[in-house]
Amino acid sequence: EVPARFADVLCGVFGWGCGQYRCGDRNIHGAALLGLCGHLWRLCRRVVELCGQRDGDMESLRQARLRDLTDPATSNQAYDLALIYKILIVSGIFKLLLAFSIPLTLDEAYATAVAREYSLSFFEHPPISFWMPVLAADLTGINATIVYRFPFLLAGLGITWMMFLIGREIGGSRVGVWSAVLFCAAPSPFLASGVWAVPDGPLNLASTVVVYFLVRIARFEGTAPLKLWLYAGVAMAFALASKYQAAWLPVGVLLFMLAHPVGRRWFLHPGFYLA
Repeated sequence: EVPARFADVLCGVFGWGCGQYRCGDRNIHGAALLGLCGHLWRLCRRVVELCGQRDGDMESLRQARLRDLTDPATSNQAYDLALIYKILIVSGIFKLLLAFSIPLTLDEAYATAVAREYSLSFFEHPPISFWMPVLAADLTGINATIVYRFPFLLAGLGITWMMFLIGREIGGSRVGVWSAVLFCAAPSPFLASGVWAVPDGPLNLASTVVVYFLVRIARFEGTAPLKLWLYAGVAMAFALASKYQAAWLPVGVLLFMLAHPVGRRWFLHPGFYLA
């Protein structure tokens, strides 16, 4: 029954995408989306029912498999790398389908319109996130929704990979896999940071790069190589040039430095000031 429900979901996705692409009737779009949500709800309910069955050997087998997937002690780096590659491929295909089928949103249309004149600053926005869709169109010579969104799709895949690296650095490769899975399972980040041509994609990509290098720096307890600080500084500059909300990231770093002994050692390191 679960494969049948999953097939219903896939049909719903393609039906909604075709409706978005071929017609402009919002009522049709809404009905198709509600149908898709219904299929998803029935699939999830059936999976929960199956997972809730208490049937001796099947239950112990399910628990063993769940333990193998969630316990960092049972992780295998080669297996986890294969998992993250599969996650990247599947999420990339799904993002590509969504990017092709969903029309431009208001924010995307505004960005691609005003960025036709390259500038170092735009109203309420720094330049990078506005340059990306127009630069993609200029390089390819194609003005299409999928072209505008393609750089942000790559950014979304980069965020997924960085979430894996951050989790692996903190708790091992299995933690990294689940960090990537949770990011892909969240609808808002999945769309805003990997499908839509909005500033959240480059902002979150640069922010995760900053966090990754800060985690590595923290492991050295005040004796980190200078290059790690420089990498974090470059990524921070890219984040600030993508969206002004990135300014809160240094505030969080400063609070950590004031509150934690490892962070307080960073005040004595020249890399902090160069970054």
